Amino acid sequence: MSSLALPDGWIEKSFSAVVKRLQSEGGKLTTNDYQETGGLSVVDQGQTLVVAYCDDSKRAFQGPYPVIVFGDHTRNVKLIDFKFAVGADGVVLIRPKDDSGRRGFRPGIFSTFEQSFVAMRCKYLGVDTGVRGLGAIARR
Repeated sequence: MSSLALPDGWIEKSFSAVVKRLQSEGGKLTTNDYQETGGLSVVDQGQTLVVAYCDDSKRAFQGPYPVIVFGDHTRNVKLIDFKFAVGADGVVLIRPKDDSGRRGFRPGIFSTFEQSFVAMRCKYLGVDTGVRGLGAIARR
């Protein structure tokens, strides 16, 4: 996968072996649904942690928390541990496949995720990035 020197107690695995993609049962809000105030925070792929609010509790992400919010266009990464609604397109929700990996699962690791996701997206679009064998690093 990579030639990184890992700290003691850390192992390297393929990205898909340690994370899963989640879907929000509340769907994704459009920017027309955004409000300046409300009972539920809206998190999208932008740089701002909370971009807007809404009052429809049915739009809340059902969990589990915490969850990583990744912007597939902006490549912004956010670790969210509060109730929120998913805003607009381009938001990818991921988390560890099991709780054993959560101790070492941090957004700082996600340069690998960014590269992997961009490579997958480009492959889907028929563009060869030359990126191969990327994985995720997790603490045992």
